[in-house]
Amino acid sequence: MSSLHPFDPISDDEISITSKLVKAHHIGPEKPHFVQIDRVDPPKKDMLRYLEASRAKTTLPHISRICYAYYYIGEVFYKALVNTSYRHLITSQKQTSDVEGPLLGEDVALIEELSTTHPICAAEIAKLKLPSHIHVVCDPWIYGTDDNKETRLLAQCYMYLANANHPESNHYSLPLKFSPVFNIRTKEFVRIDYLPAGIDETVMDTKPWYDFALVEYHPELNGETLRPLKPLIVEQPEGAGFEINGSKIEWQGWEFYVVPLTREGYAIYDIHFKGRSILYRLSLSEMTVVTVLVSLSTWI
Repeated sequence: MSSLHPFDPISDDEISITSKLVKAHHIGPEKPHFVQIDRVDPPKKDMLRYLEASRAKTTLPHISRICYAYYYIGEVFYKALVNTSYRHLITSQKQTSDVEGPLLGEDVALIEELSTTHPICAAEIAKLKLPSHIHVVCDPWIYGTDDNKETRLLAQCYMYLANANHPESNHYSLPLKFSPVFNIRTKEFVRIDYLPAGIDETVMDTKPWYDFALVEYHPELNGETLRPLKPLIVEQPEGAGFEINGSKIEWQGWEFYVVPLTREGYAIYDIHFKGRSILYRLSLSEMTVVTVLVSLSTWI
């Protein structure tokens, strides 16, 4: 652990240490269900002293590696901090009911599977009387609600049809008019919402699907023949123009650390150009896609 730079990404050992300490903290029949573990940025004032000492090639001050864990005990969300340098659980705090953690890919995949295999969903799909070359595809989304009393974390499953004989079939061209809703934490079926498909809010029962041509984009499905690609050759006879040392990159007078993070994807730290400090930290912390429902003049 001592060989890790404070900016280095979380290691496998740190994930193991964090999860083991959290598990040991909770004694009971229900075990922690982890949804995210990653490192915490060191305090900036401490890190600036560390970076200054590193450039001056003097003794480096100690900075402990701190990791956080987001996890559930049943349906209760917790946040914990662990000092992995000293293998010490700093804190574990239960969050209020209005706080939800991030989604785990495996949980979303299970909801996607349940959207077609749960008996109620399977019975709804059976009403379509689909031919063998057509199958149902699910696109699960986090569910929003206008009910302030709703505390469950729900997933709404948007359902589509696609060519069952090709993995790249364009399912978005054939949306279905029913949408199963599941509790993401308990995996319990909640209900089926029926969706309008016309100019108003009228909904209809699920009826047999009649066969017609799908709108496809993959060349193998729409009869296109792609031109073969010509060779692309990139050569650097004298080697690469950049140097990589751990997480640090040096190139054309630039020096910086590139670190993968769970939330932001990547962050760039301690950016210098020809010895001059440019930025301490650079990242894309948030991206918002704003959609407006024109007919109701409502932002969603």
